[in-house]
Amino acid sequence: MAALVSADTIEFRVLRDLVEVSDSVLSKQTSTFEDAGYVAVSKFRVG
Repeated sequence: MAALVSADTIEFRVLRDLVEVSDSVLSKQTSTFEDAGYVAVSKFRVG
């Protein structure tokens, strides 16, 4: 969560690497934080 405090936005892969968890774990936690109103998630395709 500290990584989010200093950033307005952060890419999923960057946050995943910072907290050193798998994609699935971060995805589940992100959904939990979004449901609680702690973060807003924007999804888009890269490439």
